[in-house]
Amino acid sequence: MSYVHTQISKLPLLCIAFLVLSAGSLARAQEQPLVYVRHAEQASYPPLAAVARIEGTVKLKLTITPDGNVRNVETLSNDVTPKTHPLLEQSSIALAKTWTFGCFNCAAGADYQHVVTFI
Repeated sequence: MSYVHTQISKLPLLCIAFLVLSAGSLARAQEQPLVYVRHAEQASYPPLAAVARIEGTVKLKLTITPDGNVRNVETLSNDVTPKTHPLLEQSSIALAKTWTFGCFNCAAGADYQHVVTFI
């Protein structure tokens, strides 16, 4: 038996193994909720912050109702994203509250959470 013939005969086994592993990963991925934005207002930098050259990253944890509206907004900060200027936080919170969301694979009729980062 030649080397080429041996490699060709292994090809179907490799394809089957790949499909089995991919199907397992896909099944686990489909179990996770997928949050998406249905409607987002255009973000604009706060004029006062632009004039004062205030920069920063704002990380928000949103609690979203089953119909997609933002119920609650919490500012997150840690070593990577430290607390930013209140002007940036206020404008980011106000903007996020105008957005509507959808969720694939979320529990029906229950609130869900999503984290948004503004840079």
